[in-house]
Amino acid sequence: MNNLIKPEEIIYPQFEYAFSVIDKCTDDYIFILDFENDCYNISESAVERFPLPNSKFHHVTSTLKNIIHPDDFNMIEKNLEEISEGKTKQHNFEYRWKNTDGDYVWISCRGQVISDTKGLAAYLVGRISEIGSLKRADNITGLLTDIQLNRDYKLYTSKNKNISGYLMYIKIDNFGELNRRYGKSEGNNVLRIMARILEKSVVNNTRVYRYENSSFVLFNYQGDCANDAKSTYNNIRQAVERATEKIDYKLFFTVSAGVVEFSPNKTDKIDDIYKKAEFAIYSATKNKKNNIVIFSDEEYNNYIKRLKIQENLRIDIKNNFEDFELYYQPIISTRTKKLVGAEALLRWKSKEYGHMSPIEFVPILEESGLIVPLGKWIFNTAIRQCKEWQKYIPDFKVNINISYVQLRTSDVLKDINKCIEETELDPQYIVIEITESGHLDMNNSLIRGFYERNFKLAIDDFGTGYSNMRYLQHLNVNTIKIDRSFVERASRNPYDFKIVKHIIDMAHSINLEICLEGIETEAELSVFEPLKPTFIQGYYFGKPVPKDIFYEKHIKSLFSKDLSKNH
Repeated sequence: MNNLIKPEEIIYPQFEYAFSVIDKCTDDYIFILDFENDCYNISESAVERFPLPNSKFHHVTSTLKNIIHPDDFNMIEKNLEEISEGKTKQHNFEYRWKNTDGDYVWISCRGQVISDTKGLAAYLVGRISEIGSLKRADNITGLLTDIQLNRDYKLYTSKNKNISGYLMYIKIDNFGELNRRYGKSEGNNVLRIMARILEKSVVNNTRVYRYENSSFVLFNYQGDCANDAKSTYNNIRQAVERATEKIDYKLFFTVSAGVVEFSPNKTDKIDDIYKKAEFAIYSATKNKKNNIVIFSDEEYNNYIKRLKIQENLRIDIKNNFEDFELYYQPIISTRTKKLVGAEALLRWKSKEYGHMSPIEFVPILEESGLIVPLGKWIFNTAIRQCKEWQKYIPDFKVNINISYVQLRTSDVLKDINKCIEETELDPQYIVIEITESGHLDMNNSLIRGFYERNFKLAIDDFGTGYSNMRYLQHLNVNTIKIDRSFVERASRNPYDFKIVKHIIDMAHSINLEICLEGIETEAELSVFEPLKPTFIQGYYFGKPVPKDIFYEKHIKSLFSKDLSKNH
């Protein structure tokens, strides 16, 4: 190639005219490369976007070398040499050009050779488009995006049915906080740092892509397994630590990862792999960040089951609380040995799963917020039932459990007051049970409201969590319920027995009532009865049962005995 002829003299008039017309009809950059005269003619708009000397210039290879990414240049130079030697007649590549901001952006460059009379390449005519504008590449990090990953995955799996490897979903932890604290510019800088770390941390058979927001994807297609993914992740995490240390922790960040393996026997569609990878990263960041989780079918299936249970719960709540029922367990006075009340306990019979333990479905109600509308139904049902049974036992009380979610997100006091007013039940016969974690969500106005309305307050499962007598004074608690697990240990362990005894003695000294939960045998009753708890609750006196059975077993018989005494 030489530069003896000026660019404007070598472009045929018809080419120049066609060039100017087409350039006005497209957002792409049109180019003509003259091999014989080593001259390049490109759209004027390209000069604004890329650091080119002019829209027409000589010394094509050396000029383009200044803007083509170093990792891509050898590939392009080789192709141009093959065109010049007549070995190929097309140029069709996706590679990176440096823009005027100094960042590398992905372009798609396609050109067709026009030969001279001797059959040698005279011109390469084509177009250049920024595939980043089509979201196939990311201009912040210079990485291809998941759109290109979709194409690559389809290409690799179509060519090789035995392909195996992994997809690693990597997320910058607390990236939103970085943006809010330091601004978007610094956030973009973190993304660039992360992109370079990933490119340096992977081996040749793994490609790096920018995913959405603060996420990246590594695609390994050469048979590496989960252990290899863990090793790569550890290298990445160490590199992140070094990077943050290098900038003196000005921008401190960590990364979490979720990994999905794929194999010839289990090659999923790319959308299914994304779905599983997102579940794995969700698991990695849910409780503990800065770690890696390998996708597990068992955990994923349990997660899907929880979603189905949640949907079934929602449908039953929507359908007028269909399939929900309150069971009642008797509470016995140790002084009179008589029934004084009952605890209302929620039960649910799912159409799909049958009877389900509250241990399984109540946490789902709380996590989803469905416990709030269901809680109102529980108030109404239990309070009205208490009013009904007071026809037979005038001082009958009902204990109602309230979730910490209800305390935090709904007007519990207003809901209970409404039902109390409708039934004309004296509030002193309602005992509100909250767990030890729940009482931390109670504010002063709510505590005062319960106290002023004369509701009774009980701490449930006392001894299993943050047991603190200071809270009891703060909350104006009436009753402490000692959990079954504590009672069971105390029945066979002298140390735990002494603790229960001290709790009961201390409660009595400050005029608190004590209810021992989970008394199941006569032997257990004989152990704890001498400690003089106020109430006892457990299978020994009766299991939780539906209202009709509770009436027949515990109220009707008692009422009949009282009638016979009067006669």
